[in-house]
Amino acid sequence: MPEEQYKSKKFIEKYKIHSSTRIKVFLQAFKEIVGDYDGKNVLDVGCGDGSFTAQIAKNGGRVEGIDVAPKMIEECTKNYSGINNLNFSEEKAQNIKNLKKEFFDIALFSMILIHIKTEKDLKKIFRGANHVLKKDGVLVFSELNPASITAPKTEARWKTLPKNFLYLKGGEKFKSHVKPTPRKTITFNDIHWPLEVYSKVLRKTGFCITHIIEPKSERKVKSNKHEIPSYIIFGCKKFNYKK
Repeated sequence: MPEEQYKSKKFIEKYKIHSSTRIKVFLQAFKEIVGDYDGKNVLDVGCGDGSFTAQIAKNGGRVEGIDVAPKMIEECTKNYSGINNLNFSEEKAQNIKNLKKEFFDIALFSMILIHIKTEKDLKKIFRGANHVLKKDGVLVFSELNPASITAPKTEARWKTLPKNFLYLKGGEKFKSHVKPTPRKTITFNDIHWPLEVYSKVLRKTGFCITHIIEPKSERKVKSNKHEIPSYIIFGCKKFNYKK
């Protein structure tokens, strides 16, 4: 997560409420992709407040959660230090290649790629995942669903796009607004990457897509009459490739 957005205590409190609303749908998709992960080593890159990371640990995973924001790591350590098979540390997603080679069974990127500004850094992160995953390792990553980018505003979610926004142009900046409660609004500064870019980067960094899951919105709102999903979740398998 970009550190500059996660220094405010008020922001973190609102983020925790927002994060809690998506845990159920994310965990269900995670289980569908990876199957039984009891006793497996899991790396959660961009763990945020640690709520999803902790759920994986409580279900038997041996989890390492990392995040670039010191305040988030403080929050994680304070709230989940009692879980033995769970550890948190401060680290950039671009540096995960420095972790132990072929140690993890599963790598997770939960809503972090929308903060990555260049395709070069995207490749660096995916190459890092390939490096730390075991030979038959699984990568799971979630993103904003492309259908939601230009979807009509609902009372719970809406986007602010720049005047000359182009879907097919990678690296476009925009703002996502979410109301985790009727009286609270949280705004994220996001980066848009087309699905074509993810497909290309995955192929070049040694992954093939095995699952695409589009969970129903975690919050039912009357104005979302077309049931446009908020997220898209990918399951990928590692394969050998030439760097």
